[in-house]
Amino acid sequence: MKKAVFHIGYPKTGTTTLQHFLADNIDALRACGYYYAERTFISHVGNASDIYIAGLPGFDPGKLKKIFDEDVEKSGGLTLLYSHEILFNLANDFYAFLADYFDEIKIIVYLRRQDKWLESYKRWQISAGVPMKESKREVPYCMTDYHKAIKKVAKHLGESSILIRPFERKQFYKENINYDFLGALGIESDRFDTFKHSRETLNISMNGQALVFKKLINRYLPLRPYQLKNSKDIFGTWRGTHISKALGAFPLDASDKAFQVMSYVEKAAVLRDVEAGNRAIEKQFFGGEAMYSESMPEKDIVSYDDLEPEQIKEVAAFAFKGLMDKLGGVNKEYLLAGVAAALDAFDEYDRYFKLFNDDRELVKKSGFFDEVFYFRTNPVLPEKTDVILHYLMIGHKENADPSEKFSTERYKLDYPEVCEYDMCPLVHYLRFGKSEGKKPQPSEKPKQKSRVEKAISKVLNKVFD
Repeated sequence: MKKAVFHIGYPKTGTTTLQHFLADNIDALRACGYYYAERTFISHVGNASDIYIAGLPGFDPGKLKKIFDEDVEKSGGLTLLYSHEILFNLANDFYAFLADYFDEIKIIVYLRRQDKWLESYKRWQISAGVPMKESKREVPYCMTDYHKAIKKVAKHLGESSILIRPFERKQFYKENINYDFLGALGIESDRFDTFKHSRETLNISMNGQALVFKKLINRYLPLRPYQLKNSKDIFGTWRGTHISKALGAFPLDASDKAFQVMSYVEKAAVLRDVEAGNRAIEKQFFGGEAMYSESMPEKDIVSYDDLEPEQIKEVAAFAFKGLMDKLGGVNKEYLLAGVAAALDAFDEYDRYFKLFNDDRELVKKSGFFDEVFYFRTNPVLPEKTDVILHYLMIGHKENADPSEKFSTERYKLDYPEVCEYDMCPLVHYLRFGKSEGKKPQPSEKPKQKSRVEKAISKVLNKVFD
C-alpha cells in the first residue's frame, strides 16, 4: 500500500522552522513510521522541490511517477512524508495524479488569518529586498483566497484527507509548532521528546525603525548579488540578508511594538474580501468554530514610511557594527565610506523624488499634455504605459511632443540653454520660461492614427480593394 503525507504550506506559516526540524529528525521520523525522503536538498525549502517542478502546469506524469516509485522503494513500506511551502499552488492535474497514485493520502496545511499573513509576507518582502506589489492579481494578494485553494485540493482528494491547522501560537500543542506538526502526523505525545530541537531562532523579524530603514535601502540602493568579503559592491551588502540579520537585533522602543507595515483600513478591506471563504472553511473543517473570522485587526496600528535623519544615522550605525562583527575581514574604512555614501544617497534621492513628483503634477495639470496625442505619435508604446512618466524620463530626450500645443525639439532649438541642464523642455517652460516671456511652438508632428483607427482602415481597405 502506497501512503503519503504532504505538508503543502502556506508560506509564512513557520515552514522554514518545520523543514529544518524535519531535516534534523529523519531517523526519529523513521522510528515513528515516516520516511522523509533524503536527497540533495537545502533543509529550509523542504524535500519536495523536484516534485514541485515536475508538477508545474504542463507537468510530466512520468517524471512524477519515477520520483514516487523510487521513494516508495527506499521507504521500506513507511509512509512517505513531503514538505514544500507552495505545493498548494499546483494545478488540478497534480492533485488528480496524487489521487490516482496513492492508496492513502493526507494533506496538512497551516493557515494564518489573512491580515496577519499579509503583514508577515510584506515584512519578509522588505527584509529580503523583494519589490512590493499592490495589485490584487499579483502575489501576495492573489494568495489570500484560502477557500479557493482548499476547494481545489478537496475536489480530487476529498475533504477527509485535508487537515487544516491554524497558524496561531496559542493553538499549537504546548505552543510549539514542531510538536503541533508531530501531533498532526498522529505521533503520540510521549515520543515528542525523542526529537531534536537544536536550531537557533530562524527568520528573525525586524520592527519599527529597523524595518523602515531597510525599506529605504531597498528603494534607494541597487539590488545586486552581495559578496561576503572585500566586495567592491558596497551597496549589495546593505541590500542582502546580512544587513537584515544585523537589523533584527536593533533594540525596540514602546512604539515599535505596535508598528505595522499595513494600515488598519488595508487589513480590514482584505478581511472583508475573504470573509465568505473563511466562514466556509470554518464550517467544513472546524465545525463552525470561528478560527479566521472571529475579529477584525487591531485599530491601534502605528504605521510610517519615513525616518528623521538622526534616526537613519542611529540605525545605520547599529547595522554597520553588526556587519563589522559578521564580516570581520572587510576593510573598515571601505565600509565606512559605503555607509557615508548610503546616507548621502538618502538625502539626494529624497530631494530628487520630491522634485520629480512635483514636475509630474505640474505637467499633468498644465493643459499641455494630451495622452491620446502622445500614444498616437508614439505608437510603439504598450497600451498601459504611464505616458507622463515616459515623457519626463525618456520622451523629451527623444524629442517626443507632449501635445499639439508644444514642440519639444523647437523649444530646445529656440532656447539652447535648456539643454545644458538636461531639463525637460515643457517643465522648463512651465517653471521658468512662461514668466520669462518664452514662446512655445506647436507640434509639427503629423497625427498618427490610433490603434482602433488603424484596424478600421485595414478592414475598409479589404472591403473596397
